[in-house]
Amino acid sequence: MAIRQMEAQSSVSASVVGAALGVFQALSALLAVRLLLLMTLAGGFFLADLAMNHQTAISVWVLIAYAILVIFPVAAIEHGRKIQIGGQNG
Repeated sequence: MAIRQMEAQSSVSASVVGAALGVFQALSALLAVRLLLLMTLAGGFFLADLAMNHQTAISVWVLIAYAILVIFPVAAIEHGRKIQIGGQNG
């Protein structure tokens, strides 16, 4: 009887640990995306500052390329994560 009770406790303990690890994994994925978006936007502001300080055509073109190729796709990915199938946004 005691062995079965210990087996039941160990399986419950394993399922609780598994659930906790799943929550931590989801939280880390969410924070990683947010951190990537923050770093991307910070890089965009840095390039914008350089473009305004140097005022050369190449600085502006680098800023435009960075915005089109990096900032817009990362922002679209973040926005797309909030859209759910069925038109219900959360």
